[in-house]
Amino acid sequence: AAPDTNSHTTSSCNMKAKILYLLLVVAVVAHAQKIPEVTRKELEAVLETKDGANAIVQCLIRFKQGCDPRLNRIGNYVPELLSNNFRCAPPLCSEQTSGNVLYFVKTMQNKYPRLWRQLITNAPGAGRR
Repeated sequence: AAPDTNSHTTSSCNMKAKILYLLLVVAVVAHAQKIPEVTRKELEAVLETKDGANAIVQCLIRFKQGCDPRLNRIGNYVPELLSNNFRCAPPLCSEQTSGNVLYFVKTMQNKYPRLWRQLITNAPGAGRR
C-alpha cells in the first residue's frame, strides 16, 4: 500500500498553522505589556546627578549586569518612543509612566544635553529616524 501523503501534508500544515498562531499570540502578549513603572521619586533621585543620568543612558543604550532590570524592558521600547517623539500613550504607558517619560526627556534635554544627544543617537533603533 502506498503511504498516505495527504494526511502527512495535512498534519504538517496543521502543525505550521499552530506554530504560527503561537508566535502571533506571543507577539501580541509581548507587545501588550506596559513599560515597567518607575516612581517619580526614583526618577528624580537618579537624575539628580550627572553620574546617575549617565548610568541610565548607558543602560538604555546597552543593558548590562548592574543595570536596573526595569531599564532592560524600558530599553526595548526606546525605538518606539524615538519614533513617537517620546510620546507614550496607553496601552504602552500608564498615565504615571507617560508623565515620567516627559519628565525624563525635559530633564535630560535641559540639564544633560550631551547625554541626551548620546541617547538619541546611540540607542537601539536610533538609526531608523
